[in-house]
Amino acid sequence: MTTPQVGCVLLTEGLESHLGSLGMRLSCGVRAFVACLVMLSPSTLSAEKRALPEREVTTPEGVFVFSELALETTEFSHDTLHLLAKVTNKTIRTWNYATFEIAFLRSDGQKMVIAGSSPSRYTVGKLLPGADETRTGVGVEYWIAGDAKEISDCVITFVVGEPVASYAIEMIKPLKSASDYYSTQAYAIRFSFHKSRIGIVLANKSAQPITVDWNKISYIGRDKRAQKVMHSGIRYAAKEERQEPTVVPPGSEISEELIPIGGIELSDDGWKEAELFPVDIALAKALDGTTFGIFLPLEIGTIQKPLSFEFRVAAK
Repeated sequence: MTTPQVGCVLLTEGLESHLGSLGMRLSCGVRAFVACLVMLSPSTLSAEKRALPEREVTTPEGVFVFSELALETTEFSHDTLHLLAKVTNKTIRTWNYATFEIAFLRSDGQKMVIAGSSPSRYTVGKLLPGADETRTGVGVEYWIAGDAKEISDCVITFVVGEPVASYAIEMIKPLKSASDYYSTQAYAIRFSFHKSRIGIVLANKSAQPITVDWNKISYIGRDKRAQKVMHSGIRYAAKEERQEPTVVPPGSEISEELIPIGGIELSDDGWKEAELFPVDIALAKALDGTTFGIFLPLEIGTIQKPLSFEFRVAAK
């Protein structure tokens, strides 16, 4: 393995060779600067890593587990500390983010002060239930008002986060089913439910083409009022205009999203779609037990097939 000193010689000689071809030379000052860069390379520094016990951090929605927890300092910087961890979401919810407060302790139990404007928090991004986020390498960096090597432990507490509401949608018409799938000999339909849209996959199992006239489809809200929909790909500004029908040939399928046009509005921030299934938990719980519907007429060959679907919402 090349030592820092040898690497320094090779690097400066390489630079001099390249610059020499251009009629230039490295000054003594530049040679010294290159040498310092190599000598202070992280790969040449001695790192001290101290493993910490796994711990659970409680939130209003359950716990996050901090495992593979370690504190890391280097010989070069005595006031810099890296926190390494694998954070696992053990709650029942998806979180858009979660932020935790970190308090570093000396062996006598006294807190170490975080220097200046250095953050004392640790934030994880979007995590599904059971998913984890691992910070290895440099981890999260903190600057300590004192010698970081005096730190022997840390206390982690939950501060703030954004847990996401969860929904279970049950089909109750034309048949009662916990599935989002409806199938006959001629066609199969699978629904999916998103924040402001309803996904639909229509498979043609028949020997005839199936025509979908988007202008005839309706979303029936929880207030029992029917709304026209537009499908994905239509410009918001054209939401009131006629949409061309889609023909699904035998043996093929289409995948689209339905957007109720009554919830599409233009604001100072641009076009917005009303939330059918809000991520806010309080708003979601207000929808628990409500119903909504989709009127989906199909034309199979020359036969009209009006389909009405009704769903019940379970929210938590």
